[in-house]
Amino acid sequence: VRLALLAELVVTGFVAVAMGLLISSASRSQDQATALIPISMVAQLLFGGAIVTIKNMGVVMATVASVVFSRWSFAGVGTTAGMNSRIANDRLFAKSNSYGHTFFSTPVASTLAILAVFLIVFLAGSVFLLSRRQE
Repeated sequence: VRLALLAELVVTGFVAVAMGLLISSASRSQDQATALIPISMVAQLLFGGAIVTIKNMGVVMATVASVVFSRWSFAGVGTTAGMNSRIANDRLFAKSNSYGHTFFSTPVASTLAILAVFLIVFLAGSVFLLSRRQE
């Protein structure tokens, strides 16, 4: 469990760095990159599922949340930490559980695969944008 949790968190960190590289590659100046980073971080917070759960989002917002890597990381880490059973064991929280029974049910391998896709897309986007800049 600890190794799986560590793997998920390390890969999440790599994806976050790759997203920062993509934003930096897409920016024309340091000031522009500095302005875009907080916006992307707020999107990760809002659509990750911790502040507003996916179950409570509208259809459009839940769709947007599915293309935000923090949502998958949060669900995967929650699965690894056994959040479904922890919530079920807490009678008070179980009554008001706004996550549902399926949010924390993403297997470790699926979480790592989804995060790897994000990593590849962000890095490929960075390479593409930087190669266009040099031409």
